[in-house]
Amino acid sequence: MTARSGGKRNTIQRAMIFEAVQSLHTHPTGEEVYALVRSKYPSISLATVYRNLNTLAEEGQIKRICVPGAAERFDFNTKPHYHIRCEKCGQFADVPLEYDDKMVELIARATGYTLHQQEMVFTGLCPDCAKEALS
Repeated sequence: MTARSGGKRNTIQRAMIFEAVQSLHTHPTGEEVYALVRSKYPSISLATVYRNLNTLAEEGQIKRICVPGAAERFDFNTKPHYHIRCEKCGQFADVPLEYDDKMVELIARATGYTLHQQEMVFTGLCPDCAKEALS
């Protein structure tokens, strides 16, 4: 069944893509989600994966993370939290610290903006890459 005949295929594809993001606890890129979904559903296109990732993000079911200088990533955890990325190997992870609502309030007051969302990605060298750099 196609999307034109009631949207069932699109719903099935969206569910598969959502499940893939949830199963990849690595903050996957669209390409990584595509590779996983395609292994189970070979006829899916990259465009379909990206279209559904964007829809899921717009609906608030997943979070889109814009990473300067790198591919955007997707996160199943939609609660506000911080991320960290290794500049050398690209490892990307959650920062295991509690989110600070006060900082968002301070930024809103200081700028006059009404804030809708934030994304903070720290960058540096992961422990393995830092050790390698010292060798």
